[in-house]
Formats: sequence, C-alpha cells, structure tokens
Amino acid sequence: IFFSFLSSVIIFQIMIPISLYITMELVRLGQSYFMIGDRHMYDASSNSRFQCRSLNINEDLGQIKYVFSDKTG
Repeated sequence: IFFSFLSSVIIFQIMIPISLYITMELVRLGQSYFMIGDRHMYDASSNSRFQCRSLNINEDLGQIKYVFSDKTG
C-alpha cells in the first residue's frame, strides 16, 4: 500500500501541471477568439480587424502603460 501510494503521488505530480498547462492554453485561445470578434478593436481607417498572432497577447496587453512612436510611425 505504501509503494502504491508513493507511485500515485509521483504520477499525480506529473499529470496535474500538464492538465493545468493545457487548461491555461485553452483559456488563452478562448480569450483571443473574443478579442478577434470585439467590435471596439476594429479600425475603420484601414478597414481591418484585430489579428491575434500570439496566444499570450492578452497578458502582454495588460502590461502596456504608454505607447511611444518615432517619426516613422
């Protein structure tokens, strides 16, 4: 019983982080889907919608405080 308990603990230590990682990736995928469909992220001057090229874009957008630009735009 003791060895089976230790082996199950070792197996669950591996399985839980993998399932958590998969769940977080699915959440990021869902959030990017909602960002693509958001009407407020549409640019009328260029007639283009939001394009999500990275699944962790929502984490990066939360860290932006100022946007600086040079003369080239």
